[in-house]
Amino acid sequence: MSSLVRVDFHCHSSFSDGALPPEGVAQMLGEAGVTCAALTDHNTVDGLLRFEEALGARGIGFLAGMEVEAAHPLGEVHLLAFGIAVEGGRHRRLSVSPGRQPSVPAASRPRSLRSLRSTMDTMLRGIVRDSSPDPIDEVLARIHGTGGLAFLAHPLQPFETVERLEVLLADLKAKGLDGIEALYKPYPRAMRSRLAGLAGRFDLLVSGGSDFHGDGQRGASRPGCDMPLWHWNRFRRALVLPGSTEETLP
Repeated sequence: MSSLVRVDFHCHSSFSDGALPPEGVAQMLGEAGVTCAALTDHNTVDGLLRFEEALGARGIGFLAGMEVEAAHPLGEVHLLAFGIAVEGGRHRRLSVSPGRQPSVPAASRPRSLRSLRSTMDTMLRGIVRDSSPDPIDEVLARIHGTGGLAFLAHPLQPFETVERLEVLLADLKAKGLDGIEALYKPYPRAMRSRLAGLAGRFDLLVSGGSDFHGDGQRGASRPGCDMPLWHWNRFRRALVLPGSTEETLP
C-alpha cells in the first residue's frame, strides 16, 4: 500500500487569475492522478459548482475552497479557506469539522452548490474586500464563522525566511490559524519537509497544493502534490472529507 496520496488543495481557474475554466483544471487533475482536490480561486466561489461536477465525472473527491488576503503587521498574508459550508450534492457534507458550528441555522444551510453563491454572499461578507484586506484576526474569525478552516498559503511568501515565518506562526496560532500549506509543490523537497516539521511544532494541520494556474508562470507547471498518509488522514478527519481512501486509515 502506498504511503502517499496524490491531492491538490491549491488550484486556480479562469474565475480568478487562472488560465483554464474549472473543467480544464479538473481534466489536468485527472491526468495527474489526483484523488481529491480544491479549487481556491481568489475571493470568489463562483467556479465551485462546475468544478465539483467536473471532478465527480472523473471520480475525484471535491473540497470547497477559496484563497483570501489578510493584513498582518509583518505584511499581507494569503489564507486558504477550506470546507466552507457546503453540503449535499454528490458528496457528504464537507463543511463542519468536529467541534465547529456553522454561523447559519441548519434550515438555511445550502442543500447543494447550486444554492451556495447566495448563501456565501451573506456568510462571507467582510472576508472578500475590493479595497485593502482586513486584519488577520477578523478574517480568521469570519472563516471559522462559516464552519471553515484556515491555512496559511505558500508560507514563505512574503516572509522569505523560516525564522520570520516562525514569528508569524506563533502569532497566528494564538489567533486561531488551523494549518499551513507546508507541502507547497513549487518549494524544494527539503523545504517542504522542514515546513511540515514546523507545522508539527506549532500543532498545525498540513495541506498540500501546486498553486496551479495553467499559464506556466505562477505556481507549479502541472497540478498534483504527494501527501504523506499521516498528514492526509489528519487533514481529512478535520474537514470531514468523504472516505474515498478509508482503507488507508490505520
